[in-house]
Amino acid sequence: MPTQEERLSTVEQAQVGVGEAVSDLNHHVTMLIGIVQRQEWDIREMKGSLRTIDGRLGSFEQNVNKGFEALESRFEALESRFETQDKKFDQMLNLLNTLTTKPDQEA
Repeated sequence: MPTQEERLSTVEQAQVGVGEAVSDLNHHVTMLIGIVQRQEWDIREMKGSLRTIDGRLGSFEQNVNKGFEALESRFEALESRFETQDKKFDQMLNLLNTLTTKPDQEA
């Protein structure tokens, strides 16, 4: 059976090992805290950038929609003009058909 001195010596050595382990653990926890804080800062910065991008995309989308609406309006106006021209050409064709005689209808 070990003596009281030997047992005390063993406890003291174990305490030194535990102290080193706690010191290492504190060091690693401090490093992790620093890493987490940096990542938190990076995430906040990315969120701000994403908000800016979202705003710009929203503005771009509005401009594109306005552009498409303007184009649609112009195409409708062109379509209306073509319909008017078609009607005029039909009238001219009818008038030409009435004014000209066909070769088999000559008297």
